[in-house]
Amino acid sequence: APGIVPGPVPVLGISWLLVHLAFGVMFMAGIVVHVIKAPMIDPRQMWFDRRDWDQLVAGARYYLGLPHELPKPGKYAVSSKLFHVAIATLALIMIVTGISLGLDTLGWARVDQSWQRTQRLLHDFGSYGFLALVVGHVFWQLLKKRSQSKAMVTGTIDADTFAAHH
Repeated sequence: APGIVPGPVPVLGISWLLVHLAFGVMFMAGIVVHVIKAPMIDPRQMWFDRRDWDQLVAGARYYLGLPHELPKPGKYAVSSKLFHVAIATLALIMIVTGISLGLDTLGWARVDQSWQRTQRLLHDFGSYGFLALVVGHVFWQLLKKRSQSKAMVTGTIDADTFAAHH
């Protein structure tokens, strides 16, 4: 219910809907940039392979308190790959439902109420999913060692940390 949120936007004569749609367009532009930029690195690093299943099972055993032996991950751990899949899935849900809702809201297409209700539910699910993943990601990153937290800013890790964990 954007109309209930007070703030400077209505005072400037801009509706919350247009602000929301503008952020949606920026979100989609960011996805396009990521899709173009990501393959320039090595896309196979984010693909699942046989070793990931061993790491996934060992990680599950670790969290369940069972005997385990955690293998060293490659550049990305299986948890990072799962996180990426979850973010990509939620992004797709948000984009498809956002476009559907936007077309109806702007009057460019007419959809029935049942379809609109489903789209809103999925759009809300996607936004709360994003919120949960971002909060969880920040929480887990803050728990890591200082050298790994520093890597989030610099994009590099020192040789000792790399040798110990990768």
